[in-house]
Amino acid sequence: MNDDSNKEKIQNEIIISLLGRMAFPEDELKKLITSNSKKPDILLKAYNLCDGNTGLTEIARKASISQPSLTEAIKRWVEMGIVIKHVNKSNQVFPQRLYKLRGI
Repeated sequence: MNDDSNKEKIQNEIIISLLGRMAFPEDELKKLITSNSKKPDILLKAYNLCDGNTGLTEIARKASISQPSLTEAIKRWVEMGIVIKHVNKSNQVFPQRLYKLRGI
């Protein structure tokens, strides 16, 4: 990645984070992430791992959640507008959160 594209990526992350915080305050975002969950801490950890560079398999492993459950959560989060789903040429999914939650 060259310097210009790296700077652009960082700028985009900052913009998404700022707009995300305006639209979804942290307490509200946590409620959206964990709604109807029996294991809210695992979902919060999985959400924080959605950095746009980490794939579903690795997120599932690191958060100790099954991949089908994570896939379903990501689908809900995308529909709510709190995650952006990037898909590469190999059809791998790299979810991007609005912003990292504190204390998780």
